This record gives sequence, structure tokens and C-alpha cells, in this order.
Amino acid sequence: MQNEIDSENLNLIEITGKNTSTTILSSISQPLSLLFKTLNNKIAKLNEINIVTLVSWVATITACGMYISYIPQIMDNLNGIKTSPFQPFVAAINCFLWTYYGVKSKEYPVAIANAPGILFGSFACLSAII
Repeated sequence: MQNEIDSENLNLIEITGKNTSTTILSSISQPLSLLFKTLNNKIAKLNEINIVTLVSWVATITACGMYISYIPQIMDNLNGIKTSPFQPFVAAINCFLWTYYGVKSKEYPVAIANAPGILFGSFACLSAII
């Protein structure tokens, strides 16, 4: 009889232990799963932000290069080979507007990319007129 009681107690302990461990695992697994999903989403957003930031600064550098390319036109104008002032004039106005927008909206790559266009577009326009 004692053996039967011991056997039943062992079965109860075994079943209770399995249920307890299953309950503990399931109660831990849901928050962990949610945590990993949240972390994965945040990492994906960070990668996206880093790519967007990189592209914005590469675009800034290429825009600066585009406006610096006015230097040969300015040199030609100063050496007596006059060019049309229209395109650099419009570019200078465009760059002024984008620089203003970039500063006011705190989108500094936009402002930095267009600031040289104000300077070089204005010089190219004035050197073509004078």
C-alpha cells in the first residue's frame, strides 16, 4: 500500500513538475518573443535610417560638386568669353530656396548641399553680365 501511495505521489510530482515547467516556459516565451520582434524591428529601422543618412550625405557631396563645376564658366566669363547668365541665375534662386527650407526644417544636408549653389550660381550669373 505504501508503494502505491509513493507511486501516486511520484506521478503527481512528475505531472505537476511538467505542468509547472510548461507554464513557466510559456509565460517566458511570449514576452521573449515580443522582445525579439521589437528588437528586430528597431534594428531594421536603424539600418534604414543609416542608409537614408548615408544617401543624404552622398547626395550633398554630389550637389556641392555640381555647383563647384561653375568655376570654369566663371573663369571663361572673367576672361572675356561670355556665357548665358540665365541658368546660373535660376540655379542660385533655386539653391537659395532649398537652403532656406533646409535651415528652417533642420534638414542640414539639404541646406549644405544647396549653399554652394547660391555662391557659385550668383558669381557665374554676375560674371556673365559684367
